[in-house]
Amino acid sequence: MYRSNKKIVDLEQSGQSTIEFLSGFIVMVSFIFIFVDFALNLTNGYLVHYATFMASRSYLVGDNNSNDPIGSEGHAMKNAKKVFKQYMYLNLKGKLRFNQGLGGEDVKKVYVGAYYQYSPRFSSAAILTGNKKMNFISESFLGREPSKASCLDRVCRAIKDLGGDCQNHTSLIDNGC
Repeated sequence: MYRSNKKIVDLEQSGQSTIEFLSGFIVMVSFIFIFVDFALNLTNGYLVHYATFMASRSYLVGDNNSNDPIGSEGHAMKNAKKVFKQYMYLNLKGKLRFNQGLGGEDVKKVYVGAYYQYSPRFSSAAILTGNKKMNFISESFLGREPSKASCLDRVCRAIKDLGGDCQNHTSLIDNGC
């Protein structure tokens, strides 16, 4: 301590408020960065969900009137990927995949549609949160109507099971195809 004309100054206490302010400021700015990163992850998730939904809708209605059921699936997936890229302008490294409804051996899956898997980092401030990655999956399983070729194949099999042949264009019932 030293004494001046009007007040006593304690040299051990000078600058304490500055250090307290800086430490509090750093903590608050860190919380703001984490909150903004969390908000951006949520916003990116909404965009991914919408793009996946639109791709699944495109996959649902895609049919190129092929004589082969598998050929129609490929065309629908190609169109769905194109629609997905139109909506998805973010550079999230992931892959759009499909659960196919009807395949070569008339494979039926309960969940039919598109899904997208990606793994962004938790935060851009790796010093604060580490460099951990999160695994996200955006699913849109709307279902898929069978293609015309698949319907024709099913009706033909039903006619053959009854002893007929598929040379004549006949249909016994309308099963929704």
